[in-house]
Amino acid sequence: AWDELLQVAPENWGRFSRRELEVFYPERRLLSFYLMPVAERPDMNKRGLPLATLIFHDVTETHQATEQTLETQKVKAITQLAAGVAHELGNPLNSLGIHLQILKRKLQQKPETISAEAVQDFVEIAEQEIARLDAIVKNFLNAVRPGQLELAALDLRKLLSDAICFMRPEIESKGTKVEVSFPDTIPVLAGDAGQLTQAFFNIIKNACQAMPDGGLLQILCTVDDVYVHVKFTDSGKGLSDSEISRIMEPYFTTKSSGTGLGLLIVDRIVRAHGGELTIEGRPGQGASFTISLPRHARIVRQIACESSAFDASEPV
Repeated sequence: AWDELLQVAPENWGRFSRRELEVFYPERRLLSFYLMPVAERPDMNKRGLPLATLIFHDVTETHQATEQTLETQKVKAITQLAAGVAHELGNPLNSLGIHLQILKRKLQQKPETISAEAVQDFVEIAEQEIARLDAIVKNFLNAVRPGQLELAALDLRKLLSDAICFMRPEIESKGTKVEVSFPDTIPVLAGDAGQLTQAFFNIIKNACQAMPDGGLLQILCTVDDVYVHVKFTDSGKGLSDSEISRIMEPYFTTKSSGTGLGLLIVDRIVRAHGGELTIEGRPGQGASFTISLPRHARIVRQIACESSAFDASEPV
């Protein structure tokens, strides 16, 4: 096995390789080691193999600690989601149960006194609560289950216009002013128009809800060498540092109503596009939510540990 490791192609000499090795005897350990040639040219030993240095590191504890941290975070996220779902489902289920009990009691006591209109009212309430349950489940699935992207050339102006149009009734009813600014030219991006429109809509909706008495929503689009940034700034009550640190937690909300999943869905959509969501704010000074989308499609791949990635002259 060592002979295979030392078979370095001439064009790759002067570069080092990193690998990980799992040892099961006498006890399970995870070793990380570096293979580095000792000279810039392939000097040979008596067996005709190039001379190299092996540096071993026992990373068992580090690896176990990382796995334990990830597992703890996973359990915490699942617990938060489960608690949130249970709470959200409880309200419509409770309302549905109460109205069905009232209807049942009336039918058992004096069915002849119940009019068709009254029965229709109970049925409509039941339908509304069932629709609420359905929406809760769909929001939950949208937050935790990545959807398949349908990539196409995007017109950011149109996507933002559509998102604003969907919120137009609420914007006008509150007297909210919306200012939109674009650069002269915007590079064509590849993305899922439907999902990004939903992301923009969720942020605009959050901004409007943060300004119940109306206010100013500024939407600024800027471009740099790497990203196209769309920044949404509202004049609402703002966000504290503690709120910003928790705002991406499932079912956490600063509003009296809401699912607490809106921004989680936005973050999932943006990350699926290789982008980033940045949140800023101060109490009493409004809040800003910036969606940064890469100008060029990213290809994410896992680099194998054994690939030679650095020149030997570079610091490790």
